[in-house]
Amino acid sequence: MKLPAFYLLDAISKNVFDPYARVFASFVIPLFLETYRSVDNNTRSKMDEMLLTWRTGAPNGKELFGLAPQMAIERGIWGEQAVSNFLLISRPDC
Repeated sequence: MKLPAFYLLDAISKNVFDPYARVFASFVIPLFLETYRSVDNNTRSKMDEMLLTWRTGAPNGKELFGLAPQMAIERGIWGEQAVSNFLLISRPDC
């Protein structure tokens, strides 16, 4: 039941973007991390896929909810090394 709700949040944020992505950014970090920790491995895999699309999901091709929320979620799931690799690949200026 949790994954469809995230798919809805994802679709609204990507297709309408403003103001939804900005509003959702204020609570997406704890919501995503708490949900991720409470679901089975198959659902986690789908959430991983969705999270990767958020890296370039904004209309300008940047992070859907902003760089800080994206990094916080990725750090919470995959650890510091994953975030460092993401920054090196997608944000060499950081």
